[in-house]
Amino acid sequence: MGGGGGGGENGRNDAGGSIMKQLLVLAVGLAGFAAAVQAQDRMPAPEPPVVLPVVPPPAIETPAAGTDEKPVAFESFEVAADIRGLYARVETTMRLRNPNGRVLEGNLRFPLPDGAAVCGYALDINGRMVDGVVVPKQEARAAFEAEVRKGVDPGLVEHVKGNVYETRVYPIPARGTRTVRLTYVAPVALSGEGDAAFLLALPRVPLEELKVKLETPIEGAAAPVLGGLGDRRFEAAEAIWRVESKETNVVPGSDVWVALPKMGGEARTAVERGPDGAAYFAVSAMAPEKAGKKLGMPRHVLWDASGAGRGRIWRRNMRCWRSFRRRGRSS
Repeated sequence: MGGGGGGGENGRNDAGGSIMKQLLVLAVGLAGFAAAVQAQDRMPAPEPPVVLPVVPPPAIETPAAGTDEKPVAFESFEVAADIRGLYARVETTMRLRNPNGRVLEGNLRFPLPDGAAVCGYALDINGRMVDGVVVPKQEARAAFEAEVRKGVDPGLVEHVKGNVYETRVYPIPARGTRTVRLTYVAPVALSGEGDAAFLLALPRVPLEELKVKLETPIEGAAAPVLGGLGDRRFEAAEAIWRVESKETNVVPGSDVWVALPKMGGEARTAVERGPDGAAYFAVSAMAPEKAGKKLGMPRHVLWDASGAGRGRIWRRNMRCWRSFRRRGRSS
């Protein structure tokens, strides 16, 4: 009896010790998980491998607003980018809100990256998006003013200066909204080592809704690197890499950038079909390095391609350049 009692006590002690060990292991595991999370939070955010151009975010001006009125502001901002080859097609849809009790107009300024070209513009009319057409600037201005005088609500997008475009939206109804859609094509930023990246500028203002969608074809096993959307990452979907984000009541704290997989020996291709069914393609590839002796000093050639140089003897110029190369001089 006594021996049996002692055995039960030892069993209870063993069970208690086992529970304590499990609790200790659990506590250690939780502490390790917390440390890992803190370490991840302290990890620096990824940086693009290419120096990206500085592109100011879109902004709205309300020239006719009174001192006691609030300016027209962004209500929602939606951007979708399709990156193919070394170009990106970006479609940006912006909903503007007039918080005041009377009709106002808004001037939307939209800076674009270097080399970008606007290829689409649409404005909501009677509840649906209507695409605009490309006409000479003076003709477009005259048509806009004529429509305003008739009480019609036209839209006009103009190239102001540099890479800045501006669109005037009128009328924006009292305590109502208007929607503008702008589409452009721009080259990605490149480095000499084969790195490529693209930047999407976001407004730094309160937004009721922010949507971002990025797509690029799958070329190789490496996924594109994403920055500016927190912990979101690209996911494979059929033959493309895709990432989507939707946030509400947010103030964007940074722009969004995409770093494409490093370009190696394989070329990047892009194929699209136009409205007429014709196929268009682009091929981008790194030039192969030639084996052999490298030049000791860099050579710089200044070539006069103006009309004033047409009468010159180019063969003599080329002989002169070859003699510089043979003697190892720079020009």
